[in-house]
Amino acid sequence: MAQGYEGWVGFAEQYKGWGDELHLPLRNFLEPESETLDLGITENRRENKIRGRRYVRLGDVSNDIAAPTGAVVIQPRTDEVAALLMSHCNSKGVDVAATNILEGVWEGTITFAPSDTPPNFTGSYWGTYDTDTNSFSTCSVYPLRMFKTFGSVEETNAHAAISIPHGYVESLEWAVAWETDLVVTPTFNFRGTLPSEEMLGAIATVTANAVSQFNLRFSGWSATIVLDGTANTSLDIEEWGMTQTAGGAGAGRIGAYGPARFPFSNTPSDTGNILMEFKAAKWVRRDLSGTGTFALTVRFENSATEWIEIVQEHCRFKPLTPQNSGADSRIDTAFDYEAFGSAGVPSTVVTLYTLFATSALSLDGTAGTFRAV
Repeated sequence: MAQGYEGWVGFAEQYKGWGDELHLPLRNFLEPESETLDLGITENRRENKIRGRRYVRLGDVSNDIAAPTGAVVIQPRTDEVAALLMSHCNSKGVDVAATNILEGVWEGTITFAPSDTPPNFTGSYWGTYDTDTNSFSTCSVYPLRMFKTFGSVEETNAHAAISIPHGYVESLEWAVAWETDLVVTPTFNFRGTLPSEEMLGAIATVTANAVSQFNLRFSGWSATIVLDGTANTSLDIEEWGMTQTAGGAGAGRIGAYGPARFPFSNTPSDTGNILMEFKAAKWVRRDLSGTGTFALTVRFENSATEWIEIVQEHCRFKPLTPQNSGADSRIDTAFDYEAFGSAGVPSTVVTLYTLFATSALSLDGTAGTFRAV
C-alpha cells in the first residue's frame, strides 16, 4: 500500500510556450511541506429535462471540464524558486561571471521583476528586465507543467502520477517568523482540459534534485526599512510576509474545456505585513496621516553563494489602529503595507544569487542547460 512518504511533487518548464506539450526534464521539489493541486473537474448534470419521468438517467451526467488550480508549500532553494519566479514575473535579468561560462559552471545573479505589460499566451518569447534602466521587453507567459505522485502502483514499478500541463504561477506568498523556516507558496492557474483516465498515469521514479549543499534553513536574515531618509536596520521584526499577485482571470472560448488563457489585470498587486512589538510610534503617525511611505529590503542567506533578496522601493502603510489586548499581553503592532510601481521602478524585485552547473534548468526558452548545485 502506498504511503505518504512515497509521493513527491515536481515541475517541468514548457519551454516552447503555453500551447505546446514539450517540456524540459522533470524536477521534483526538495521536500515540499504540502500541496493542494486539484484537477478541478466539473460534473455536468442535465437533470432539468422534461421527459415524463422522475429519475435522472446515467447518461445525463458527465465530466466535461477540468480547470486545475492549486498550490505547493516549499522551503525555497534557488534551484526551485527560479522557475517559479519566472512563471510569475515572465521577465528576468541575468548577471553571470563570464570566466565561468567556458567551464560549464557559472556564479551570478538572476533578477526577477513583474513585467510592466501583460504577457500573451500565444508565443514563447520570454521577457528580459534591464536592472540599469528598469526597462522590459515584450514577453509571453512562461508555462510550467506540474506533477504529483502517489507511490508505486501494482502493475508497474513506476509511480502513479497526475500530470497537469499549461500552468503559470498566479501568486507567490512569502512568509517567515523568528521561530519558523522561510516558506514560499506558489499558487497555480492551469489551462482547461478534457477529463480523462490519462490524467492518472505512471511515471518513473525521479531522484532528488541537485540542490544546494547548504542547510535547508536560511539562517541569515536582514531587513532594512528606509523611512524619512533614515535607514532602520535593527528592528525587532518577529514575522514578515509578502504576497505577489498577477491578477489573472480565466477566459475561454466556445469548444474549449475550461479556461484557455488568463488575461492579467492592469496592475500587479504586492502586499505585505510586518509584526513587531509597539515601539515605532513614528511609523504609526505616518500610518495615520497617510504619509507613511518607505522602501524595504529583505535578504535571506545560506552562504555567500546562496541568497535571496527582495527589494520594494515604493511602499505605503495601510491604515492601522494599535490595540491593547490585556494587562498581561504585549502591545504588538501588525503593519500591513502595499508595494507600488513608480516611475519605471517595479513594485517588487527579487534577486537570486547562486552557483549553477550544466544540467537541465532553462529560463530563456532555448531548452538550455543550467541547474543549481
